[in-house]
Amino acid sequence: MQARAQRQHDVGRDFVLDREQVGGVAIEHQRPDVRAVRRVQELLAAQLQGIPPGLARQGIAVGKAAAKDILAWRLNDGSAPNGATYKPPAFTGIWQETGGPAALTNVPTMLSFTLASNTQFLPHRFPELDTTTYAEDYNEVRLVGALNSATRTAEQTQTAKLFAAFQITSTNIFTMWNNVVRDMVTSRHLSMIEAARLYAMTNAMMLDGLITTQTGKFIYALWRPVTAINTTFDDLNPGTAPEANWAPLIPTPPYPSYPGNMACVGTSAATSLAMGLGTDAVHFSVTWTGANGNPDVTRHYSSFSELAQQEADSRIYAGIHYRFDNEASQEMCPQVVEHAYATVMRPLQ
Repeated sequence: MQARAQRQHDVGRDFVLDREQVGGVAIEHQRPDVRAVRRVQELLAAQLQGIPPGLARQGIAVGKAAAKDILAWRLNDGSAPNGATYKPPAFTGIWQETGGPAALTNVPTMLSFTLASNTQFLPHRFPELDTTTYAEDYNEVRLVGALNSATRTAEQTQTAKLFAAFQITSTNIFTMWNNVVRDMVTSRHLSMIEAARLYAMTNAMMLDGLITTQTGKFIYALWRPVTAINTTFDDLNPGTAPEANWAPLIPTPPYPSYPGNMACVGTSAATSLAMGLGTDAVHFSVTWTGANGNPDVTRHYSSFSELAQQEADSRIYAGIHYRFDNEASQEMCPQVVEHAYATVMRPLQ
């Protein structure tokens, strides 16, 4: 236990000193967070209470060594922005800047935890622009995802904002899923090793899934709904029609549409939890912390996949993804998790 506590302390301290998840996705360098460092130190001291000094020293040494190896492993993992640019030509179906230059351009070369390559589970190409599928999904997001949509319900609007951590909550999706892991650990009385495995796999799979989808975005370069719906380009599809001045509910992220990151993060986490616990059918609740004067929101679920599906749907309600973006991620990202469990997870003895 003391080794784990020291490892968590050292890795956590380095993380709050040097790194931060920006918008729940990008990893940037930041200034030291003194309060966070102090909190990590307090947690370490609390976990070491009652342990004989000799055992504590041994555990601290093991924890420090493990933390040092982990930090060295990820030191040059490509998570820091590398200045790479991405600006494809203006053409029908091709992504154009949405709110600024392309972001997360470093992710396709980022070191994963378990993948042989960042294209190992690359999804198939999106539906062509002249297909019925494209027209149906285009019109769905055009209607339900519009800023002033007449068809989106109040609950759907709340769903879009919750999962985007936009305006009404400070709880991002990574915090949300880690809260679910925490609740599973405590409610099922998992051992220290079982808990560590569940936390590690859920977080590693969210990252490896995200690396896969972000890589796919820059390969396929599909335009976002806000570009497609406002375009003057002819997509050669009689089932679509442009709509001038159309705007989404949520600001569009500055990178291509296909496949969907949010859908992948959700299904990766849900699959990790289901495989780790041996079942998807678990009743639990999720609470988002209110922000900007808004109250906390608690929702109840009967499976991990139900939460993941709501997370995916939220991007359509937000006006920033087509349904086929989500479906591609929901097909491919569980394969990332299954591969990891088959190749890197050792069975508990």
